[in-house]
Amino acid sequence: MELTLAGGSGFGDPMKRDLDKLDSDVRQGYVSADAADSIYGRTARAGERKATA
Repeated sequence: MELTLAGGSGFGDPMKRDLDKLDSDVRQGYVSADAADSIYGRTARAGERKATA
């Protein structure tokens, strides 16, 4: 028998997450933009990052 579950706690410091990969996760629906903002403490939306940079 095999049980496959979605998601996971991940590993490493969330603040060091590559933003391009975070954007990809949001685009693919793995995490919502609001949840990514909350979890990673920074915007996951590339357009907003460029506007504030």
